[in-house]
Amino acid sequence: TAGWDGRDRAAPFQADWRDLGEVKHTFTHFHLILQVLTTNTTANPDRGEFMPLQPADLPTVMRKAYDLAAADPGFAVKTPR
Repeated sequence: TAGWDGRDRAAPFQADWRDLGEVKHTFTHFHLILQVLTTNTTANPDRGEFMPLQPADLPTVMRKAYDLAAADPGFAVKTPR
């Protein structure tokens, strides 16, 4: 309930971000609320890299976020370059 709140942070890059809503998940010792935003881009990231995604391999909380994003009509997963 304290400390890690990134809602005032800037997006990682300029884009037309869509706010898809919240994902709620309860761990044994705290509640987590994620605000899920998506965008489409053709640019490669400045840091990190895109990897092939298998939704079934995601932990439960990330699968909830993925499912919320995948329900968005603009959702698209591209094969990494």
